[in-house]
Amino acid sequence: MIEDALIQSDCGLETTDKILAKLHKKKGEWRPILTETLKAILSPIELSTSFNLIKEIQQHPPQFPYTILMIGVNGAGKTTTIGKLCHLLHQHNKRTLLASADTFRAAASEQLNEWAKRNHADIISGQSKDPSAMLYTTIEKGISQQYDIVIADTAGRQFNQQGLMQELQKMHRTAQKFSPELPHQVWIIIDAGSGQNGVHQARAFQQAIPITGCIVTKLDGTAKGGMILSIVDQLQLPIYYLGTGEQAEQLLNFNVDEFIQGFIPESNT
Repeated sequence: MIEDALIQSDCGLETTDKILAKLHKKKGEWRPILTETLKAILSPIELSTSFNLIKEIQQHPPQFPYTILMIGVNGAGKTTTIGKLCHLLHQHNKRTLLASADTFRAAASEQLNEWAKRNHADIISGQSKDPSAMLYTTIEKGISQQYDIVIADTAGRQFNQQGLMQELQKMHRTAQKFSPELPHQVWIIIDAGSGQNGVHQARAFQQAIPITGCIVTKLDGTAKGGMILSIVDQLQLPIYYLGTGEQAEQLLNFNVDEFIQGFIPESNT
């Protein structure tokens, strides 16, 4: 049954019920109807599928580096995703400066340094135990030395850790000291394998800090991917990238049509 397939794909009950209600209203072969229904759910973010980070950097005013704050729970893949972005940016000759603002995980700075070295990005790390101070110093250097982009790695935190969530809010305010437009992006990193828990994570973070988009990681064939539908349906968050493996090249722009094509099962049995 389609219902079982949707639930097993991590769509969640709320989004599954919405999809089934639309299917029951229409008559005909189920596959094109399901395709149309999923497209309608994802339509609010369809413009985001044309998101191009390189063009965004080129088009934004040059007085501040394009600034991205990366957030999410422990183990979601923030640092690896930053490394993949560094690879993309280096391919287009963009000067990248990283803020190693995960001051809680001992290996985070070392891991980020390795990605930076491999992809010719610069990094500020170890100068302060205060993540907001680290971010301030990094943006300040980004401005004075005319970097194209600043990307800040933040500590992984569970959404019920109020002290750490308040720290995240402080980092957001710190960026805005330079300009109300900063940070240009706040991207939450969600592990595809977390299923509906990933949706709960995104909702909790969204209540603490204005999120502009989502990157879904570890979508390597074992994860179902239905939680992407829930994130868009319930939270109206655009999905910008999909991480499909550990290699630097395995960061794909999210494409609505390709996602639907891969998501719909071969049959309804």
